[in-house]
Amino acid sequence: MRMNLRRSAAILSIALSGCVGYEERPVDLLQYEQLFAERPAAVQRAGTLVVEDGVSRGEAEVLALLFDPELRRRRAALVASLGIAENTGKWVDPQLGFEVGQQTADVARPGTIDVRLVFTVPLSGRLEAERAAAEAGVEAALREVLAAEWHARMQLRARWCEWSRAVEQLALQQELIAELEQKLQRLALLRSRGEIDAVELGNWELLLVQQRLQASSLSRECAGLEVELRQRMGFTPEAVLQLLPDASLTELPATTERLALLEVRNVDLATQRASYAVRERELLAAVRAQYPDLQLGPIFQMNSGIDAWLAGLWIPLPIFSGNDLGIAEAIGAREEARAELEGRWEQERHALRRAELDLEATQRDRALVESEWLPRLAEQRERLAKRSARGALDPLLELDLQMALGTARLRVLELRAAEAAATARVLEQIGPIERLDSNTEERN
Repeated sequence: MRMNLRRSAAILSIALSGCVGYEERPVDLLQYEQLFAERPAAVQRAGTLVVEDGVSRGEAEVLALLFDPELRRRRAALVASLGIAENTGKWVDPQLGFEVGQQTADVARPGTIDVRLVFTVPLSGRLEAERAAAEAGVEAALREVLAAEWHARMQLRARWCEWSRAVEQLALQQELIAELEQKLQRLALLRSRGEIDAVELGNWELLLVQQRLQASSLSRECAGLEVELRQRMGFTPEAVLQLLPDASLTELPATTERLALLEVRNVDLATQRASYAVRERELLAAVRAQYPDLQLGPIFQMNSGIDAWLAGLWIPLPIFSGNDLGIAEAIGAREEARAELEGRWEQERHALRRAELDLEATQRDRALVESEWLPRLAEQRERLAKRSARGALDPLLELDLQMALGTARLRVLELRAAEAAATARVLEQIGPIERLDSNTEERN
């Protein structure tokens, strides 16, 4: 009897030896800060980025895919989904049981001991269905990561256009300030000759102050947007990097093709479809779970000093429940996923149309400024120059024209960047129909 107990204990110790241990992994933010600060140099050593010639918009999109904090978090969650899928659909661990009894009629006789090892044989097909549901869950998690990466690329592209606009506007603002300073020197000379009064000169001086304030505001905006871009690329705010302004337009498919592309390319619809597929597989697993699995195993029995080996067979009888609750919940979850998918299609269609309307309005505004406003201002400036050459000075009219010209030139830069950002938003809605920019591939 003692020998049999030792054998049972050995079986139990072997089963426990397969358990996974625990290892604590504390997070050292100071050590991570060092790696964070050294990331640009590490990227350059790996050949992914050449810092000396600056970072283009296409290269920034690649870096964002690698180091964006939110994308790294989502990829870590994907690893967890892979672990779940790898460990789903396995056989249930066997059960080792002991039954000890003592006969009450004759205490002098030894008691009884039963040792059972029970295996569950999945005859219902439930494990295959659970494995399929877990694999569909991995596909859904992967779709979520891909959608997040696409949105991160397009959002960085739009923000890069806004930062480029601010940089170009700041450069133009500084040119306008330099022109005003030269103009003020000439006006001061006219004032000394008595050809204009102090009020006329003061108006120009006020305009110079306003332009300097606007330049200061643009400088602050540039700095803030650049810090945001560095964050999206996964670099520290102090990283020694030169970002290259780029507000160029992205080529879009024809308007008549966009709806069909939306159906097959939109990343959020793809994610929702994958989620619906998960609910389908979960319903199948719930249906399979209503069928019983077979339980069997050997039984070693010691009774009154007589040892015996027996075989046990058990099968549940699904006469009361039959997993009705699980099936009902799975059916409800599938219908909810269907409604979410259909609602997502409606949302994406409306979102695409709004993005297209925004793009069209921006294009109309830019065409109006470039084809009418700027040419008319140039004509007016030429007329005023001829008038001044004849000795008919009008500082107030010239001041108004100078302000209008500066506003128009800044507006052109704003609308060009807005058009590029709107184009990126339209493309974001349609989905990935392009590879990474060709200039990025060449530079890398």
